Amino acid sequence: MSDPYEVQIDIEYLQLMNKLALFNENVEAKKHISRLKPKRSYGFDAVSNYMIKIIPPGYINCLANCFNTWLKEYRYPDVWKLAKIITLNKLKAGVPRCDQTRPISLLATHSKLFEKIMLERIRLCAETNSLVPIEQSGFRPGCLLPTRVLSIYQDVKNNITANIPTLAIYVDYQKAYDKV
Repeated sequence: MSDPYEVQIDIEYLQLMNKLALFNENVEAKKHISRLKPKRSYGFDAVSNYMIKIIPPGYINCLANCFNTWLKEYRYPDVWKLAKIITLNKLKAGVPRCDQTRPISLLATHSKLFEKIMLERIRLCAETNSLVPIEQSGFRPGCLLPTRVLSIYQDVKNNITANIPTLAIYVDYQKAYDKV
């Protein structure tokens, strides 16, 4: 017998996936393609943003149908998981050591497009269902870190005025990107 919690999780997952699939993919694809910067750098598939921006409308419809199919079938093309990695020199000149380089991963443009559409859908679903707390500032449009800092400052100021202790925890991940 299955665990009833697992069954409930599966039901809720399928409901969420159906909600996410209800949007008009063709309109979304056109919108996100128009927002792409016309860069000529390309990933493992050798397709650049510039190439995607100049494709005929029929291709956009085909791409939207593919996105819809993959979403319904819970698939993600394996070739989109490959990245072309380039290391950039952090120094202005000279031969860098390993810790003086910064890698960048160039993903397939189609993959980035699909991820942007999914991000918009998930963000909309999370915001409309109040899944993200108001206090969350990072990774949300229109919610800036300075706003959160001012909020913390105001909370501390209010607590000092009311003679209430304030607990704060600060974490600084030095060179977090280099260690990932």
